[in-house]
Amino acid sequence: MEPSVDPPIEAERRSWVGKRVWNTDEHDREARAGQRPTYSVLAPVCRAPVRLHPMRLDPMRRDPMRLEPVRRDPSRSVVNRVLREHLETFLLRLTDEHGGRSLPAYVERELRAVIACGDVAHGFCRVRCPCCALDLCVPFSCKSRGFCPSCGGRRMAELAAHLVDGVIPDVPTRQWVLTVPIALRLHLAADQSLCRDVASAYIDAVFASYARGARSLGALDTPGSLVYPGAVNFMQRFGSNLGLNVHLHLLTLDGVYVADGPGR
Repeated sequence: MEPSVDPPIEAERRSWVGKRVWNTDEHDREARAGQRPTYSVLAPVCRAPVRLHPMRLDPMRRDPMRLEPVRRDPSRSVVNRVLREHLETFLLRLTDEHGGRSLPAYVERELRAVIACGDVAHGFCRVRCPCCALDLCVPFSCKSRGFCPSCGGRRMAELAAHLVDGVIPDVPTRQWVLTVPIALRLHLAADQSLCRDVASAYIDAVFASYARGARSLGALDTPGSLVYPGAVNFMQRFGSNLGLNVHLHLLTLDGVYVADGPGR
């Protein structure tokens, strides 16, 4: 018989990993019926400063209801498999076909970093939870911005949560996309200052459009009124076919803030 467990207190929840947890709904129903409360299995809720991986059921364990952490397997990624099998051949063939010239060094470093991302053979950090004694080997990630789907997806999710929770107010928004002719894309890709100038001119044009709209609605009839638009700009360097296509995504507030004067 398993020992009975008292309902957990919030301050003690961090030590309840792998144990049983008080089910509030079941407790209320059974308490009204005069029965002893029952408990259900608790998935890990440890609040120690350790970021756990997603959990899944392990049918090979003696206790089929115990959940075990599962490390990300980079070999299951299509991008990782393709790079592992064909990167060296691709680089050699590219060098032969272009008279000894190969990819830029930063591009090659990015591709090799994807191969090592999530592989314990390339380094890992061992973490141990002081509350539940869970011991994990967490492999290093490449944190690259170009090709790694894992690091890119994580960065995208974190940035989206940051924008929604702490940057963009609860107002309607609109996305604007600027594309350029094919002949100009190579110039934008090779010249960072040109990209900044194009982005600045693009944002100014969109903001001017919103200001004209506010003026046409009479929002600026008060002397000294000022218009404050808002936007977040993202530059993307490839298209859906992974070809070079430098374009801009501008997420704007679908309107403007109007103040009677500076700081008001």
